[in-house]
Amino acid sequence: MPRARVSFTPVLPKSKFDPKIYRDMWEKTLRQRVKPDLTSLYKRTTTGWEHKPTFRGTINKSTHFLRLLVKATGKYADLYEMLDITGARRHPIPKTVRPGKVLRYRPGYRSATQPRKIQSRRKQRFGPIVEALQVDHPGFKPREFSATIARGYQKKYVRLMTESTNIANAEQGRRF
Repeated sequence: MPRARVSFTPVLPKSKFDPKIYRDMWEKTLRQRVKPDLTSLYKRTTTGWEHKPTFRGTINKSTHFLRLLVKATGKYADLYEMLDITGARRHPIPKTVRPGKVLRYRPGYRSATQPRKIQSRRKQRFGPIVEALQVDHPGFKPREFSATIARGYQKKYVRLMTESTNIANAEQGRRF
């Protein structure tokens, strides 16, 4: 009975595979290209605001991952996170906020931001000035800036990281 013979000859690369080349290239891309892009997009969400947070991008790295985190910092960071993630429920604003005084406001209002839109504009207040002991704030939906930015930037991110991988491949002496 005939037998089949199979043999394998490994093809070894000319140089040892070095993952550090890839990590360094990916980190460089995150630091020089992705971080400025994302920080700029976050800044666009606060155009026209009187009280703006600052945005900081930090790269966390270990032996198993690289992570870029862009977040609001400074005095108004909590306000930004509330606008971005939670929004606000309908709630009363009582006179105890300003003891001994009435609340003065204009009932017409156009917000500076809208849900799932990166652009911002100047807010507008209009109408006659009204005085009251208590006001019912109508609340608002979360703006979802982070989710919108992530969704819109995904294709560019993949392109940039693929380019950096190809550069690392060339440095490694491999063509995939």
